[in-house]
Amino acid sequence: MEDNPLWQQAGLTDELMATLQQQVQGLLDGVLYWFPIRHHSPTCAWQVRQSLLQRRPRQVFIEIPAQFQDVLPLVTASDTHPPVALYSSFTDTHNGLGLAGITTPSADIMPSMGSWFPLLAYSPEYVALQTAAEIGAEVICIDLPAYARPSFREPDTDSISQDEYITASRFFHALADAGGYHSWDECWDTLFEHMGMQQTASTEEFRHQLASFCAAARSTTKLDEDTWEREQFMWRQIQAHIHKPEEAMVVCGGLHVFMEKGNALPPDLPPSDGTEYHTLVPYTYERLSTASGYQAGNRAPYFYQLQWQARQQGMSPHETVYRILQHLISYARQRGAVLSSADTVASAQHALMLCRLRNRAQPVLDDLLDALITCCCKGDPQHTCISLQQALQQALTGQQRGQVSAQAGQLTLVRDVYQWLQHYGLQANNGYARTLKLDKRQPEQRQAAAFLHRLAFLRVPFAECRAKDVDHGLVFQENWSCLQNVGMEERLIELSPFGDSVEAVALRQLELALFTAHDMASISQLLLQALKMELVTVVMNARQLARQVLLDDQRFVSLAQAVANLILCRQYLTLENYHPGSLDPLIADCFIRTSHSLLTLHHAPEQEAEQIVQCLLHLLQIQRGDELPELDRALFSDYLNQAEASNPPPFLRGCLWGILLEIRQRTPAQLAGEISQWQYAPVDQVEAGCEFIRGVMHTAQVSILLGATDLVMALDQLLQQADAELFDAMAVHLRAGFEQLGQSQRLRFADAVARHYGLREAEDLQLETSVQGAQIFAQLDQQVAAIMQGWACFRHEETTP
Repeated sequence: MEDNPLWQQAGLTDELMATLQQQVQGLLDGVLYWFPIRHHSPTCAWQVRQSLLQRRPRQVFIEIPAQFQDVLPLVTASDTHPPVALYSSFTDTHNGLGLAGITTPSADIMPSMGSWFPLLAYSPEYVALQTAAEIGAEVICIDLPAYARPSFREPDTDSISQDEYITASRFFHALADAGGYHSWDECWDTLFEHMGMQQTASTEEFRHQLASFCAAARSTTKLDEDTWEREQFMWRQIQAHIHKPEEAMVVCGGLHVFMEKGNALPPDLPPSDGTEYHTLVPYTYERLSTASGYQAGNRAPYFYQLQWQARQQGMSPHETVYRILQHLISYARQRGAVLSSADTVASAQHALMLCRLRNRAQPVLDDLLDALITCCCKGDPQHTCISLQQALQQALTGQQRGQVSAQAGQLTLVRDVYQWLQHYGLQANNGYARTLKLDKRQPEQRQAAAFLHRLAFLRVPFAECRAKDVDHGLVFQENWSCLQNVGMEERLIELSPFGDSVEAVALRQLELALFTAHDMASISQLLLQALKMELVTVVMNARQLARQVLLDDQRFVSLAQAVANLILCRQYLTLENYHPGSLDPLIADCFIRTSHSLLTLHHAPEQEAEQIVQCLLHLLQIQRGDELPELDRALFSDYLNQAEASNPPPFLRGCLWGILLEIRQRTPAQLAGEISQWQYAPVDQVEAGCEFIRGVMHTAQVSILLGATDLVMALDQLLQQADAELFDAMAVHLRAGFEQLGQSQRLRFADAVARHYGLREAEDLQLETSVQGAQIFAQLDQQVAAIMQGWACFRHEETTP
């Protein structure tokens, strides 16, 4: 055998190439026939099918987890249509693996997991199953179940895919540098995807090239414990079931064909008496796409589907390129791109030119995308072609959703959700969102709202609540937008290890979230969600946990948010007529801790300023209210005074002053006196004083009007002493403060200004200025507005009418 050209291109040593030659030749000449594959590769699927039809083995061993052996008939059923996925859930019910409290937040929480094995129409494993059924061969699944792998049994251990091993190998890096490949996908498509699709490429030639490539990658990378245990299990599984090696065939990942084959012990699994469930479920191209975050996925599922179909129809490579470009441009036109048939022709010609320049036999996806952007993008691709690139990515991903055989049935959780949807009349929406208005004072509608809140909490893509907790008050009316989305059933399947009903799963997920919450804001928000979901017992059971977290939480924002949330929880309990007073001791303690934490505001992070202001306003409402008379309001006032005296940043100090004004711990006259002291102060102190005034106006929007006359007089004296530069700086902060006031409040201030200048209500004030002066005023206003726009509190998202 001659040295492989890829080995030479990567600069492998003669010694290593000799070793690799021996390994590859030994594999290819062995009695047991091994076929290396890459998952979700149409080329591998095509070549596997050709090999199976030519050799017609009696046994086919496939790298599919062994727990799916009994589910295989569902895969090959006539009414199953990919994309689908083999799904397995495992719950270590009695902690047989000893992982409770190690991989879970508490020893009371048993570890659970769900695993997916997606299958596309062009997945080699799916094609192998179909072809094996066609020729009457026995199929044996040989991979280790996910729950038995070290990546599940040991914390902080992740499973690594075959692609990740290859891209980590020294061989791949050297080959990529020599060949100019920018990614593993580009390298794969160049070397194998199009080579295997050529009419002249023989199955044995393809098998030899892929085995040589994988041998070099495996010898220059490091395998983890997961892979070693999986391969030991695979080999034992083969040895336990094989009848005649010469009548068998193994279809597995390219790296695994070189597994160690010396151990012939029976296959074993870690002992466990957990609960397992295995089935076949629908899947989508969107979930399979690597763009969705699926590491072992496919970068363009529908693109490779088109290639697979073209190969089945006997299309030439050039015809395939043109057909794919037609689809992409047609899809982009439907999304608003201004493109024509001429763009298709130009892109096809450009793609062919690019592939020749890049020394490829046929264009790969990278060439097609580069050609499309070059020919169809009118301007900078980073700015003017974003929508086109998004449309292309959507077209390459596809929207296909699979169908499973009716024999598979439904998971209990899925059935439970559909039954509730039918009960509330929400099961059919004909592809259109349905608006649902619910009055939570009506028992039946409150139960429907609780069900929808459970789905939303579990991130099941079905319903979105448009009502918000306005000013932390109880909202009786909720508006929901309901639409049965693609991915709803898949999400429910993911959640199935946690229970058989949506109530049980929501309860379990809520408990997990509570165990991992580390501050009072998170705890209280979860308790509030529990009440919206009608899971009242969670609130009762979590009170002790909340007290433990309260002892360690010292952040003002977290504690203040917790007080507001807990009071809202109390209102929900009152609505339910379920011991509303049970939360009173916790609320009182949290209010005291919040009062203490006011002393930390002088060193609060600047980015928390807006949150602090909102929390102060919420606490002001509580302080002035008559609910919960047992709250220590005097203590709050005392710590508020101490916090103001601790010299916090000027803006926060102003906010504290404003709260003190509102609760009558300060007077408007004292505020005017505070402002007047800066009349002859240095410039930096005057600017700080303006920030102080802005803070006051944020929080004292009622009491400040009682002293409007004194405030206007003090501000007027301050402005009269300012030079032009200082006046500009002051104008920014003063305008920002007045922006916080409502229209009626601004008019009250305007009246105070008019009275200050001796104007009567009936007078018609004529303010005259020159054109140049008006221009200066306009420029100043624009500059002030630009500065304010940079402040977070005045930054608004653009909306389209």
